[in-house]
Amino acid sequence: MTGQELTRRLAQLSAVNTPVQGVRNTIVRIESDAAVVMSDRTKRLRTIPFRDLRDAENITRNGVVTRALAAAVGL
Repeated sequence: MTGQELTRRLAQLSAVNTPVQGVRNTIVRIESDAAVVMSDRTKRLRTIPFRDLRDAENITRNGVVTRALAAAVGL
């Protein structure tokens, strides 16, 4: 999936919830190569690179949020 396609699909979302904890992660902005999300629990901003979304099953840093975003856009 190209960066443009990821950007388009992410733009259709306002937030994703992590599956186990059910924590809402609001999509703050979409950059040219990443999505920036903020956890409703910690209020911490996280930058999720598109390359991590494409390889979500193997990512450990921000893994839960990354996998939730990847599933939401159909990766």
